[in-house]
Amino acid sequence: MYLSDYFLNWLAARVAGQAITVSLHTGAPGDSGTANRATGNNGQPGVTVTIPANAISADGARVDNDSVVNVFTPNGTSAGQSISHLGYWFGGSFVGWAQATAARTTVSGEAFPIDAAAVAFTFALRS
Repeated sequence: MYLSDYFLNWLAARVAGQAITVSLHTGAPGDSGTANRATGNNGQPGVTVTIPANAISADGARVDNDSVVNVFTPNGTSAGQSISHLGYWFGGSFVGWAQATAARTTVSGEAFPIDAAAVAFTFALRS
């Protein structure tokens, strides 16, 4: 199947207009995005962060955030987790995950940032 550059650019622009929710994981999120969710403040499961639409730009058929986003500041009950994977959501739909280049441990009182390159998507077909 062939998709024109016009369509890929249009699709990238539509995604760029939406907030992307990122979930933090201590292992692979699985097909539903719910496995290995990091624990949030006060020990609650499911740390998620929404990167606002104005922090996301479309560049050709690629969508990415242009700056570092501080997503989560752990407290005493959520520190010490080794974050190795990020899950990606549009609205309430889980769309995929990526493994971090290197795991990073949460530290109490220190913001856990997501680098600009961590939320980047290239549209391509899978066979």
